[in-house]
Amino acid sequence: MMMDLGLATHELSVWRSGVGVVLTGAGTHFCSGGDLNLVKSIAIPEDGLLMATYMHAVLTQVTI
Repeated sequence: MMMDLGLATHELSVWRSGVGVVLTGAGTHFCSGGDLNLVKSIAIPEDGLLMATYMHAVLTQVTI
């Protein structure tokens, strides 16, 4: 989900014809945050920092 959202925000950064975006889940799915199994598997703090830094950059693009 993080990577897909990152790709979508990159696409939107060059989109000049739209005025808004609606985010929806697929089918009955909804993502409210990070995958806790992924978070649990991060073995070193540096990996957690990389993930948090990436998501900060992605979400900053969403709010611009």
